[in-house]
Amino acid sequence: MAFIPRSEWGLPATWPNRRVDPSRRTGFVVHWDGGPNPDDAADEIRLLLAYHRYHLHTTKTGGFDYNLAVGPITGNIYEGRGLDVVGAHAGGANTPNIGVILIGGPGNLTEKGQQGLRDAYALACKHTGRQLRQLAHRDVNRTGCPGDDIAAWVHAGGLSGGTVPAGGGSTGGPRFRPGDITVGVSVKQVQERLVAHGYNVGPHGIDNDMGTDTISAIRSFQDDQGIDVDGIVGPDTWGRLSAKPGTAKPTGLKAPAFPLPNDDWYFGPKSGPKQSVSGYYSHRSDLRRWQQRMKDRGWDINPDGLYGPQTRSIAVAFQKEKRLRVDGLIGASTWAAAWTEPVT
Repeated sequence: MAFIPRSEWGLPATWPNRRVDPSRRTGFVVHWDGGPNPDDAADEIRLLLAYHRYHLHTTKTGGFDYNLAVGPITGNIYEGRGLDVVGAHAGGANTPNIGVILIGGPGNLTEKGQQGLRDAYALACKHTGRQLRQLAHRDVNRTGCPGDDIAAWVHAGGLSGGTVPAGGGSTGGPRFRPGDITVGVSVKQVQERLVAHGYNVGPHGIDNDMGTDTISAIRSFQDDQGIDVDGIVGPDTWGRLSAKPGTAKPTGLKAPAFPLPNDDWYFGPKSGPKQSVSGYYSHRSDLRRWQQRMKDRGWDINPDGLYGPQTRSIAVAFQKEKRLRVDGLIGASTWAAAWTEPVT
């Protein structure tokens, strides 16, 4: 378990929002996303970046809403906005409270997740110089967040007994930031190769700027190739980017588990039957994950978590391209293909 500064997992090194004196903090609020759980350490960061993009472009809160995040796989504490910045996690209660999100949804209160939350709480208490109130999101807003199990655990004093991460979060050895290039090429060259392989580097295109969209594209490329997903352009990543598109064969690709109850269900219009999940009433973060994946592959789609004409149109085009059943519905096969089929 370690403390991971925001600049090491993909957020800006500094955060412009209003600072809060530690003396004004009185509570520590636990949240969840309610969506899919991460599969591994790299998936924790992928989900955090998805949260950041959603908060930046859809909810318009300025980016990642939480002061801290905790990974249920690693127990790592990820710095979000930071302990001294106003969050956007709990309407009307952001100044007095430090907010932490346990990544994922049902089933994410693992032993590692519990210990990470305890350590995050200990870190927050040390920062403020006092014992903060242990709160679930539903204690300060009308919401079901963070689920019954986590809320009960928090109310029972589950946050007590943590240890502040030693050494400022350093895990020893060399550390690189996502987006670092270690092979002597320019950002422009990396972007050119990403575009050649069919990845979306953001609305400004090839601009020689290592922004969050380019880092996301690097991570998606690494994920597709079955190599370490760290957002760093090292020799292996550059070697695969340098290959002729279509010749750098992916290995060991794995799609995240289909998030709906069974293979008879699908993401589709809200006017459909019970098995048609539109994102308007549930599973919005899951549909947003598929949409973001398609955006990372180069499709022009807004990852808003809602099934509409744009999502249907892209699903149809994708199904035709990959020779899947063409119905515009995102069932188990269309879901998996977004990860396992090559980018063309």
